[in-house]
Amino acid sequence: MKQTIFIPIKNPRIDALRKKYDTNFKKIQTHVTLVYPFEVRDQIQLKQHLDYCLKELVSFEIVFENFRKSSNYLVLDAGKNQRILLELYKKLNSGILAGFENKDISIYLPHVTIGKFNLNEDLMMALGEMRSRGSNFKVLVNKIILATLNEDGSVKKVEDIPLKA
Repeated sequence: MKQTIFIPIKNPRIDALRKKYDTNFKKIQTHVTLVYPFEVRDQIQLKQHLDYCLKELVSFEIVFENFRKSSNYLVLDAGKNQRILLELYKKLNSGILAGFENKDISIYLPHVTIGKFNLNEDLMMALGEMRSRGSNFKVLVNKIILATLNEDGSVKKVEDIPLKA
């Protein structure tokens, strides 16, 4: 049973961009991935690891502020409080979850995927359009999600882990 851990991103302006450019918009909610898909048999040990990693974390705000190209994807990077996300990523991807990092990326940069493009020209046109608009997307993070995935990568079951206010 594959699972993943992410932060749900609630921002209508970001959702509008994903709806326009991401064919997975209806299948996968807007999010920042913290732990890429993994399989762990001991769910009790997993819950203990999550409790340990999240025990001091309180709700916080992220500001997304930079569009960029990543392979054939258009992504929106976290700006303000990116450090919190990087520390959380490092903490979560240790212990029982060590070794599940995405091997396709050399450095983890917290981001929201806005869309995937088959043609580089389309990607560059969308990137130019996004950069000309400017960006400053504020999002309150008040929970982390542990999700169980279906075979096609869509979310089967969600468990909310609320953060302290």
